[in-house]
Amino acid sequence: GDGGPAVLGSMTPEGTMATDSNGSVYFVEPIGVGNSVRALIPSASTVGCMYSAFPAQVTFPTVGGSNSVSVIAAMNSCPWLAFSTTDWVSVTGGANGTGNGTMSFSASPNSLSANRSALIAVAGQFVTVSQTGTPCTFAINVQQISAPAAGLSGTVNVTANLPDCSWMASTNASW
Repeated sequence: GDGGPAVLGSMTPEGTMATDSNGSVYFVEPIGVGNSVRALIPSASTVGCMYSAFPAQVTFPTVGGSNSVSVIAAMNSCPWLAFSTTDWVSVTGGANGTGNGTMSFSASPNSLSANRSALIAVAGQFVTVSQTGTPCTFAINVQQISAPAAGLSGTVNVTANLPDCSWMASTNASW
C-alpha cells in the first residue's frame, strides 16, 4: 500500500479485511494466529488495475473436493495474490499471478455436523466457500426391551458418529 493508515473494510470470523487509501486490500489475522498483516494485492503499482473473480461462491459436499476461480484483470500487467483465510481451505495453484489467470483450491472433508463457510481472498475480491456438515447417525445397544408387570429399570447406550451430534430420549407410551 501507500504506508498510510488502513481503513476497516469488513469483518469476518477469521479476521479483518482492510483497505488503504490506494485501494490495496489487506487481511489482518486475529490475535493468536500470528498478529500479522498480509497484503492481498502486491505493493507494486496497481494504478488502473481492476479485478473480478468468479465464481464468487463455491459449495463443497461433506467429503470436500477441488475447484477453481477465474481472475480477470483490467490489464495484463496487473499483479494479484490469493490466499485462504482458514485452515480447511487450501490454495493449491495460482496463489499469485499477473493479468488474467486461474486460482485452484481444495476443501478438506468436514468431520463435524455443522455446515461451515470461509473466505478466499483473490485479487482483492472475496470468494465464499461453503461446505455441508456430516450427517449425524446414532446407534443404540438395545432394540427391544420387555418389562414385567412390576416394572423394570435399565440403561440404553447411545453412540453418535460425531462428537458434536446431540440427541434426546423420549417415549410415546403413556405409562
